[in-house]
Amino acid sequence: MSVTTPKVLPLPTHLDTPSRAQLAVRLFAVAVAALGLLNIWSAILAKGPGRAHFLIEVIHVPLLVEHGSRTLIALFGMFLLMLARSLAHRKRQAWTITVTILAVAPFLHLAKGLDWEEAVICLILLCGLFFFRSLFWAENDQPSARQGVAAAAGLFLFAIFYGPIGFLALRREFWPRVTIQHAIDQSVQLITFGAGQVVLHPVTPRAAWFEDSLVIISTIASAYALFMLLRPVLPRDHSDDLQRMRARWMLKRWGAEPISYFTLLPDKRYIFGEENGIGEWCVAYRVIGHRAVALGDPLGDPAYAEEAIASFVSLCRKSDWQPSFYQVGSMYLSLYQKLGLRTLKVGQDAWVDLTTFSLRGKSFQDLRTALNKMGKLGIDVEHYYSANEMDNFTITELSAISAEWLQSRRGVEKSFAMGAFAPQTELFHDSRVFIARDRATRIVLGFVTFVPIFGQRSTFSAGSMASGWTLDLMRRRSDAINGIMEFLITSAALRFQSEGAREMSLGLSAMAGSDNEDDPHDIEMFMRARQLLFKRFHFSYSFDGLFSFKNKFGPCWQSRYLVYDGHANLLSTIYAILEAHSRRFLLLRLRNMIPKFERKRGEPGTLTRQSSL
Repeated sequence: MSVTTPKVLPLPTHLDTPSRAQLAVRLFAVAVAALGLLNIWSAILAKGPGRAHFLIEVIHVPLLVEHGSRTLIALFGMFLLMLARSLAHRKRQAWTITVTILAVAPFLHLAKGLDWEEAVICLILLCGLFFFRSLFWAENDQPSARQGVAAAAGLFLFAIFYGPIGFLALRREFWPRVTIQHAIDQSVQLITFGAGQVVLHPVTPRAAWFEDSLVIISTIASAYALFMLLRPVLPRDHSDDLQRMRARWMLKRWGAEPISYFTLLPDKRYIFGEENGIGEWCVAYRVIGHRAVALGDPLGDPAYAEEAIASFVSLCRKSDWQPSFYQVGSMYLSLYQKLGLRTLKVGQDAWVDLTTFSLRGKSFQDLRTALNKMGKLGIDVEHYYSANEMDNFTITELSAISAEWLQSRRGVEKSFAMGAFAPQTELFHDSRVFIARDRATRIVLGFVTFVPIFGQRSTFSAGSMASGWTLDLMRRRSDAINGIMEFLITSAALRFQSEGAREMSLGLSAMAGSDNEDDPHDIEMFMRARQLLFKRFHFSYSFDGLFSFKNKFGPCWQSRYLVYDGHANLLSTIYAILEAHSRRFLLLRLRNMIPKFERKRGEPGTLTRQSSL
């Protein structure tokens, strides 16, 4: 399969730094928006003293031209307001439409009242946009553009037939007498926003509403076409098995962070870099709205990390997406910042060194207690190298536990940066599964799964074993005794250690490390907000509780960061990540936060609150 790597677009020579180029783009966007407001104000309110009289009486400009120009100027003003945002995103299509409007607008300003001031402003802005045309190169979604033009053409075609038919049907409600020619002329006049001569006048409210409906149809058609023309590139293609095989090859060849295994989930799209037909790097990402979120640092040869990051950012700029990277390590932070991206610490990864892991010492008392307690209660741990090894009855039990666990939390299966309970999928077959089963009743009480961490190697071996394992799913029965999770994870760690694995990751502890962490790039406001969320807010998620649980295993804590494009986009980027993890995230969170009440049986009028956790 041939994969084309997008080129990093060079800056124009007259703007030799990204910051100056971005400043120029923003100034043009603000100027176009301001000109749009000026056009609307000029069309509706402004009248130069004696200029309209001079046009009509001296130059003999027809009145319909003056009124038609005023209407079109108001419409152009509305379009310029819509175009300003797309210009700020460097849209080439928006630049083309804006330049076209600015080329026509001066003549309309002169025709509506010799407003040479506005005409000069349009010409100055037109020259500036033309001179800096190399700054506007972002693509639009071509299928959406074709759809918008086709839909607008269909609406206009409908209006062409709807107008004359309506005038003839309501001929008794217009003055003077309606003829076919009058009906056609009046329809064209309304559809083109007043560019024709007014012939028919409504004498009833229904007739007036009919004329307004033609204007509304034309406005909707124009606005919809413009919206679809300026739409960002939509991700229509999906990753295939061959692309995932290439990503897996890079994971095994070069190794990666614990989070990187989840780049193989089917919700990812990929961008590859190639050198002589051999893949050197890969970025796995997902598009949510206008935001492209890459999972972790780029995969592949570290020597190509800067090229990979720049190429992904270039692809996002070209497609009108906001670039971001979620759960990156500290290795490439300087490369992200070099491209003008911001970094924000989002938590710490609990990393257990299995080469030195031991249950000796006071700090591991809880783990020893869990092992001893489960042994006395007759609870055994069962281990499976893959879901392929489990019988159907065991899978059914695990499915029931998983469904109960999700229902108790009123949640859904996650994706993007974590796995889901899906025994039928290939990725679940890569998981190591540990089950806690009651020896007497043979009931499964809980289970955990781990996915592989591939260590870096100088040569690639198709049969190479993982250098470690990342904790993925933790599910338990609601009536299971306390300590089941400690028992399972400790048993897994000892098993991995006996097999020669070097490390085990317990995953991200969000908001952790705010007290003693050290990030020199952190903004104090964000650091304080993280501390507040970590320590005080537990209505939806216990950050502190998760941190304390993982800390029982004596891990080394490694910082994880969110890389995003400017502080103004931080909240939208966070929302995109939450949506990538769980569809309809906001709706689910709101539903879980709203207290629900039900009547106690046998006690009319008494209400009890149901916990959402």
